[in-house]
Order: sequence, then C-alpha cells, then structure tokens
Amino acid sequence: GVNFYCTPKVEEAMRNLPIALGSSSAELGHSQEHIELETLTARFVGKEAAFVVGMGFATNSLVLPAIVGKNDLIISDEQNHRSIAEGARMSGAKIKAFRHNDTVHLEELLQEAVLSSNPPR
Repeated sequence: GVNFYCTPKVEEAMRNLPIALGSSSAELGHSQEHIELETLTARFVGKEAAFVVGMGFATNSLVLPAIVGKNDLIISDEQNHRSIAEGARMSGAKIKAFRHNDTVHLEELLQEAVLSSNPPR
C-alpha cells in the first residue's frame, strides 16, 4: 500500500539524491546528506568525526585490518559472519573466539586477556 506520509518523501528523495546500493562515496561523491549524517553520528558517539559506510562484506573485511593490527587482540563470536572473520584474519591480530552467544565464555576470555602476563599490547 501507499503510505501518504512516507511515499511522497521517498519519491522526492529518489528524484533529488544520488542513490545506489553497494556503491561508496568514492564512486558517487559525498553528498550534503552524508556530511550531515556523519556530523550527527560523531556528535552522538562523542567523537570529533565519523565516517559512515554501507554495510557489506567489503566493509567488514577491509575496515577491520585498517583499525586493528598485529599487536591487537580480537575476541569474536565463533559464528560471526564470514566477512568479520576474514577481516580479523587479514588484520594480523591475535584472534580468540568465544562460543556463540555465550557471555560466560566471553567474560572468561576477557579476564584471561586482562590478567595475562603477556598481553597482546
């Protein structure tokens, strides 16, 4: 059905804004809406700046190696999406997996990392 509030706004946005699924701002440019979203996001999380990217395999697999390195530890759910596992592997960081949705096992790994005499960092 037609939503008489949302439908006209979506139609207007489709006519006036660049839209592409799976494309980055490098391909289509950085619109004023992107800048406003990133400014709002940064303010919300209390940071100087933010960069918002579309979610997808490339985002997970390429961003993780950019922010995590060989001296870091990643503690990850054993059933995380393949893109997260691939990004973690490519980062060179030490990886420990906790049993799926098992917060007790997660806490054990966190305590082990904190109490370790040879922490990754």
